Amino acid sequence: MEQQPMHCTRVTLVLLERLTPKTAAILGYEMNAFTRPEAIYDRARSATTRIFDLVDAEPLRNRHRRLTVAEYRDELKWREDNADIIEKRRRRREILQNSILEATYKMLPVKYRPKKISLAIDATRLKTHARGIGKERLAALPDNARVSSEPDAGFYLRTKKGTLPKQGEQVRIIEYAQEAEFAVTGSNGGKVTAGDVPNLVVGFTMHIPSAEPAANARRLVDNLWERGHTIEHLATDRAYMPAGDAELLQIPLRRAGVKLLMDYPKDELGIQGYKHGAILIEGTWYDPHTPEDAIHATKYYREGIENLDKLPLTKDERKQRERDLESLWRARLATRSTYRFREKGAMKPNGNIPFKCGAAGPNPLLKCTLKPDVVDTRKDGRALLQLAPDPKHMPAVCQNLHSTTFNVADSGRHGQHYEYQSDEWANHYHHLRNNVESVNGFVKNASGYSLAEPARFRMRGATAKSILVVIAVAAANLTKIRQFLEHKAEQALEGQDEVTVIDERSRRQRKTPARTRLTHRQTRRRNSGDRDAPPKSKTQLRI
Repeated sequence: MEQQPMHCTRVTLVLLERLTPKTAAILGYEMNAFTRPEAIYDRARSATTRIFDLVDAEPLRNRHRRLTVAEYRDELKWREDNADIIEKRRRRREILQNSILEATYKMLPVKYRPKKISLAIDATRLKTHARGIGKERLAALPDNARVSSEPDAGFYLRTKKGTLPKQGEQVRIIEYAQEAEFAVTGSNGGKVTAGDVPNLVVGFTMHIPSAEPAANARRLVDNLWERGHTIEHLATDRAYMPAGDAELLQIPLRRAGVKLLMDYPKDELGIQGYKHGAILIEGTWYDPHTPEDAIHATKYYREGIENLDKLPLTKDERKQRERDLESLWRARLATRSTYRFREKGAMKPNGNIPFKCGAAGPNPLLKCTLKPDVVDTRKDGRALLQLAPDPKHMPAVCQNLHSTTFNVADSGRHGQHYEYQSDEWANHYHHLRNNVESVNGFVKNASGYSLAEPARFRMRGATAKSILVVIAVAAANLTKIRQFLEHKAEQALEGQDEVTVIDERSRRQRKTPARTRLTHRQTRRRNSGDRDAPPKSKTQLRI
């Protein structure tokens, strides 16, 4: 039935031939081929309506026609007067949708479900099968004019840079849509161990475009906590962190032990805060004596790359300049890393963490005249950078001999676990962000689950669409799990039958899936007459 229009006759075939008697009884009809299609439709529609009535947080009195402006205004007034009912329905919908996804996650064998999960959260637009009306135009319409058939959707606006347009800025993308918010799993070891777990959607919510990113991300995290999950890493784009409300998202997550990963816009690079005399540079606490060029290393690098556009350079000359700028940038980051503050102990329940400066032992990174008794226990023999602070102007962090206590709230909305642009940061951040973008493309692809095709989701209402979307995403999860297990089964045969399994992804498109290759191998072994005997020729299987 995939990629075929869901006409009444096709729906009848699904209900009569593809459902079990138990499922049919839930929908309220018997498995009887003589039942009229109209009766089957009515019962299925009635069962669907009963479910939607419990979870519809954007109810309308009539979805069979477009409401007038006056009628829609009355609907909004009813929602406002019955906010407690609306919130209960929203909560039920959240539980229903994420319980469906949790059920698919539990289909993954236990050995592939880590005790802690690493996540990336991102939103993707889903165009509606309706034409929208802007706020200004809607406000100017008379009471008897008609609103959109999907009045609870909104306009998705982006510039050519992919950012929200500011006043007077040209809009490149404009679509009347909803946004689906996905929480997608990744490996706790980052890109290095990317094949350990499949990238599955374990959290979902839907809303109008660009509506409260931090609040929506927090709801997804809270729901995952309620389901018993512990989060190891969380990566988002700039709309969530650092732009979001720190009191709502960053600080509670850091207090819960979540390792945050984020990127920064150009105007938020360099120094982001101060505490006890230490300086917060791009999410990490550093010594107040950190050199100026190390503090602004990333800012200088990005400005240098931008300035290359103004120079008359050949392609090869530009590449060489870029390599030179990157080498200088990396050297400055390495210098800055020696000035960082390191955790000396575990976080307390109140969010306090003891830190030691780079000159504190053991294994010091700096040599400071204020700590002459520190013994260098390193074995590599490298010389330490020398610090000589002015005794008359010593910040608090220099007056403490052993450690300084910081609270997770001190780093506000910018603090993150790994040093920005370090190898560890890149390993985890890019892996998780690539995962969520990959899932977005997978579920929206027109040849698969077609979430980007509005004609596939014609039931009216945000609740109807969100339920249909989460069912499609659940099916995508099951496909991902099947492909992952087939991949693991193929890897398990490495070394057998003189077959070499290559894990590296090739730029060349794969011609056959793992299931087909496994079937071919089993066929070759049966035809050989001896299942334990290897084939005569060696074969390379590319994953």
